[in-house]
Amino acid sequence: MRKILFVCSANVDRSKTAEDHFSVKHTEMAFRSSGTNKSICFQEGTNYLDEDDLEWADSIYVMERKHSKAIKSFSKLKLGN
Repeated sequence: MRKILFVCSANVDRSKTAEDHFSVKHTEMAFRSSGTNKSICFQEGTNYLDEDDLEWADSIYVMERKHSKAIKSFSKLKLGN
C-alpha cells in the first residue's frame, strides 16, 4: 500500500484537507498529514510533524517551499526535492 504524507504549517486546513479528500478518493492508499509549526500544532491540537511520519511515508507533499526547508532542517533522513 502506497503511503502519502501531506505537510503544511499548522495541519488545520491545507494538509488535513488533502488527507481527508484523498483518503475518500483513493482507499487503496494510506494518507497522513502534519504541520511544521510546533507551537501552532500544539495550540490547535493538530499533528506536529515528526520523524516517524517522515519514515512512514513513501511520498511527501508540501504546501509551500518553507515546509520542505523545515523538514530538511530537523530531519536526519535524506529527502529529495
